[in-house]
Amino acid sequence: GAYGFYQKLIWDQLDKCTAQPTAVSSSSMASSNSSSSNMVGKDDGSSSSSTSVVVPVQVTAGVLSGLTSALLTNPLDLIKTRLQVADAVNGVAPRWSAVLRELMQEEGLRGLLRGVAPRMASSAMWGTAMVSTYEFLKRICALPEAADAS
Repeated sequence: GAYGFYQKLIWDQLDKCTAQPTAVSSSSMASSNSSSSNMVGKDDGSSSSSTSVVVPVQVTAGVLSGLTSALLTNPLDLIKTRLQVADAVNGVAPRWSAVLRELMQEEGLRGLLRGVAPRMASSAMWGTAMVSTYEFLKRICALPEAADAS
């Protein structure tokens, strides 16, 4: 989804901005796919867990995905809310197309984005909290790698 897209985009930009590519690159998307690959490569080829790079990327991707989902779904949510509070005419509830048509006539395209700022703020905070909690729990619950055991 949007989280993976933004995480890939951020890693791509980080790879372009740094002299050495990170082990968690856009080609592997390792930072979101496995707990053992949340690593950033060092000059000597070894890896170390670097939350100073991985966590900000994950948080930023969480914020951006929350903003995107709120922006894209706000028109649908607005129409749904208007349908819920609409009075039935002659016992018939209005259809979504009639609500959309009325909204466009009265307010134009700007009407579809009514209330989008608070919804974006809420979605960004919720997405960040959810992703951060998931990634934190994934790190602390991860089993040691098989290579470490031998």
